[in-house]
Amino acid sequence: CQSLALAVLRQALRAQGQAPSVRVRIVRRRVAGLDLVDATGRARLSVPLDARGAALVPYRGPGGAQDGVFRYISAADVFKQRLPAGSLAGRIVLIGATAPGLMDLRATPVDEAYPGVEVHASLIAGMLDGRVPVRPAWVHQAQALLLAAIGAVMALLLFMRRIWARIAFGVALIAVLAGVNGWLYRNDLLALPLATPLALAAAIALVNFALDYRLEIRARRALARQFAVYVPPELVRQMQSAPGHYYTMRARAEDVTVLFCDLRGFTSLAEGMEPLAVQALLNQVFGRLTQAIQAQQGTIDKYMGDCVMAFWGAPLPASDHAARAVRAALAMRESLARLTRERQAAGLSALTAGIGVNTGTAAVGDMGSSARRAYTVIGDAVNLAARLEQLTQAYGVDLIAGETTHGQTSGDWVWQELDRVQVRGRQQAVSIYTVRAAVSAMTPDLERELALWQETLADWRGQRWMTCAEKIERLRALAPDSSLYRLYAERLAATAFPRADQARPTA
Repeated sequence: CQSLALAVLRQALRAQGQAPSVRVRIVRRRVAGLDLVDATGRARLSVPLDARGAALVPYRGPGGAQDGVFRYISAADVFKQRLPAGSLAGRIVLIGATAPGLMDLRATPVDEAYPGVEVHASLIAGMLDGRVPVRPAWVHQAQALLLAAIGAVMALLLFMRRIWARIAFGVALIAVLAGVNGWLYRNDLLALPLATPLALAAAIALVNFALDYRLEIRARRALARQFAVYVPPELVRQMQSAPGHYYTMRARAEDVTVLFCDLRGFTSLAEGMEPLAVQALLNQVFGRLTQAIQAQQGTIDKYMGDCVMAFWGAPLPASDHAARAVRAALAMRESLARLTRERQAAGLSALTAGIGVNTGTAAVGDMGSSARRAYTVIGDAVNLAARLEQLTQAYGVDLIAGETTHGQTSGDWVWQELDRVQVRGRQQAVSIYTVRAAVSAMTPDLERELALWQETLADWRGQRWMTCAEKIERLRALAPDSSLYRLYAERLAATAFPRADQARPTA
């Protein structure tokens, strides 16, 4: 039993004086093709077949009378003899229907409504041209190897960190698969499967992107949970927008401003309170202090008893971290003042605190042991901030900042230099300052007081004791409640006038 296309082709060859017979080629006990042989046994035409004895149709393009590649002639023109004489001589003519109502339209790879008669015409033309596609017997083994290779190559996506590189790699691989398949079809007439490799590559890419997206979401959530207790929510959202910089949390050197705030006299205050009352008071105090810190986008490092430590400049960099820290310190001071007024109205004792602020380079990152780690900051700048907080009570102020902090914020606040000290653990002396007012709140009286104070400091450091003593008395008259001026008066008495019988300066 032969197909219509083969029968028509044999009939056409017979009309040309040939009487080809059909010879089926068998390779390794499987059908490989058929040959049309002449009387001498020589193959005139060869057609590759698959194991079922079927041939692949070499479609040449869309079908139909308008866009098709074959010539269409109306049956009416034939019946009414409108064609020129001899126009069909020596040609293979197929008779078929193309009208949709006659139900001979077929869905093919090149058109969803392809005339059935053109299927036979395409196969006949391919056999005459010797261009009938072949699906080799080894196609299944080759496809298995190709799928394994695609899986191995697509595994490289796991090592690509940038999403655009992954997308470009996936698109390039799909383009290569389609290009090589098309090249083999056009040049070697190999009809190799393409849908399965493309589907596998696309599926692996989609699964990879889905897993990567899931891991990204989980990492972002972990990042948010890790820093939610340290920094304000808006900072966490900023970090989530560029999380790659923060996932490892490896320690690095950063320019930061560190703040220590310690409640004064809290130990003696807690002695007369129940543990739960102490906890409630600390929660109330830390709640207000934390709000002041986070309002300036600071990072809470830790709570240590009745002390809180915070820093600015990490994990997100900020060019004005020193100013943010000072604003937070002033807000903390005001918040404690309001809380003290509330407590005194209720007949409770006042709350005061000392705040130390310092700016410098420190190591910032995830530190600790395998059992417990924390995101923290360490270094000389941190130690100095803690020492400055301890000096607040000695100088009778609630805020002391280092000289670097003062230098970076001198245009925002009116600073008063307190002293030049050498703190424990440091060989080099540092100047220390406190905030007296905002620059916009400077008054003539305060300006005169600070100018007189600078002259007093110069006399003190120049050991001009008599002049220094006179100016200190003038300052104490201007600010009788100042613990700083009282401290220097006591120092002067102990340093310059140690003997009781020595004359003392008078105002």
